[in-house]
Amino acid sequence: IPKKFDARFDAVERTYKYFIANHSTLDPYKQSFILGSKVDVNLNDLNRAAKLFLGAHDFSSFAKLEFNQNPIRTLTRSSWTNRNGIIEYTISGNSFLRNMVRNIVGVQIAILEKKITFKEVKEKLNNPDGIRLNYIAPAKALVLWKVKY
Repeated sequence: IPKKFDARFDAVERTYKYFIANHSTLDPYKQSFILGSKVDVNLNDLNRAAKLFLGAHDFSSFAKLEFNQNPIRTLTRSSWTNRNGIIEYTISGNSFLRNMVRNIVGVQIAILEKKITFKEVKEKLNNPDGIRLNYIAPAKALVLWKVKY
């Protein structure tokens, strides 16, 4: 490894996973790292919303920005799958803003809970107005899965 290598700033892609159970009652061994859902998790609706985030976008409505921080990020993967009753969200991109992944997951959950519409999310992505969609998923179910250099 070169002496100037920086594990944070030299990464070219990061992948996060977020885990949700399709029910609110969880096995005690899993409850500390999986979010129990209060509503029925519909994979079709989640994947429809997840596709909105793909590509390069201004994510200022989906993250906590630092002063003079560029809010444009490029996402290469955003999808939901069901693995043995656990709903798994995978998101990959060149970099992420503070709270961005949890905010994106929270917004998608808010769509399921009918707190926000698919159209409103699409509008915030296409025309960010500086006002954050403040739906933040809990940190306990978020895992940094893979980093590419």
